[in-house]
This record gives sequence, C-alpha cells and structure tokens, in this order.
Amino acid sequence: MSTFFENFFKLKEHKTSVKTEVLAGITTFMTMAYILVVNPAILSEAGMDKGAVFTTTAIASFVGTVLMALLANYPFALAPGMGLNAYFAYTIVIGKGYSWQFALTAVLLEGIVFLILTFTKVREMIVNAMPYSLKQAVSAGIGIFIAFLGLYQAGLVKQGNTFRFRCNHKCNFINYNFWNFIYYFLTCKKSSRCNFIWYDCYNNSINNMWSF
Repeated sequence: MSTFFENFFKLKEHKTSVKTEVLAGITTFMTMAYILVVNPAILSEAGMDKGAVFTTTAIASFVGTVLMALLANYPFALAPGMGLNAYFAYTIVIGKGYSWQFALTAVLLEGIVFLILTFTKVREMIVNAMPYSLKQAVSAGIGIFIAFLGLYQAGLVKQGNTFRFRCNHKCNFINYNFWNFIYYFLTCKKSSRCNFIWYDCYNNSINNMWSF
C-alpha cells in the first residue's frame, strides 16, 4: 500500500514519505476541525439549518480536499472560508436584511465569475499583481480574526459599552480555555512533531467534556 501511495503521489520526488504525509494530514485535520463547529454556528444565525450546514461543510471539505489531492497532487486541505461566512451572515443577511436564499444566489453567481476568471488566467494575473506585503497582511488578518473568535467564544473578550468589544474582567482562572492556552506554550516543542496533535486531542477532549 505504501508503495502505491509513493508512486501515485510521487512522494520521493517531493522528498517526503507516507508516514510524514499521514502525520501532516492528521495535524491539518485537527487544526481545521473547528470549522465544522464555527461555520454552522455562524450561518445558523442567518436562518440556515445548523445540521444541514454541518453536513454540507463536511462533505464540501472532503470533496474539495480529495480533488486537490487527485487532480493537482497538492497537500492542501480545502474548507469554507471563515471570513466570507461571517460577511454572509452578519453583513448581508442580518445587516442588510436580505434572505439567506437571496444571499446564496449571489454566492452562486460569484462562484461562476470566479471560475471564468480562473480559466482565463485573469485570477492568476490579479494575484501576481498583489504586493507581497498585502498577501502577508491578508494571512495575518485572517489569523487575527480567527484568534478573536476563539477569545470571544472562550469568554475572554465580550461586548462593551464604550468600545464594541473589551476584555472580560470577570473571566476567572477556572476557565479551561485559559489553562489550555498555558498548557500549549509549556509543552509545545519544535523538536516534537506529534506534540501539536496531542495538544489538539487534549483540547478537543476537554472541550467536549466541558460542553456537557
């Protein structure tokens, strides 16, 4: 079986192995698994069925990742973006008052335009025209946005009166998210490839027990 994967995905040519790719795949899944919870939670506020969104998110992520592996031979995991779903729910549906059905129609048209730009290589020209600093800023902005969602869900940040959001001074040290944060930085070592996986397993297990 390992020989088949090495030949099919040309692992030796890319200086990797089946063990490395399996470990990287597990790490990527544990890192992205939060999307299965966050995406339905955000889109359900726009009126969409949470269970249906959960199933659709899982299927779309699976199909997209498999196609990326089989057709492009890239080790990239694909999933719904965490910025556009918030814009969809809070700006278009809740903010502007459109129905989620109308907003989904706009998403469909956006996808068609995106495909046209991709096939005509206009998208590649736009990406290449972007300054490198802007590309870095986009990645940093998405990271800050995801970190903010985590702080808000953990209760470390809440809505304020003067400012839109402020630190939650009532958050005590019993909050398990605080100790998860401390545990990660105390135990994470660059020399241990599996450590991040163990941390994610620990964090998700504690999170599930706490939710009950």
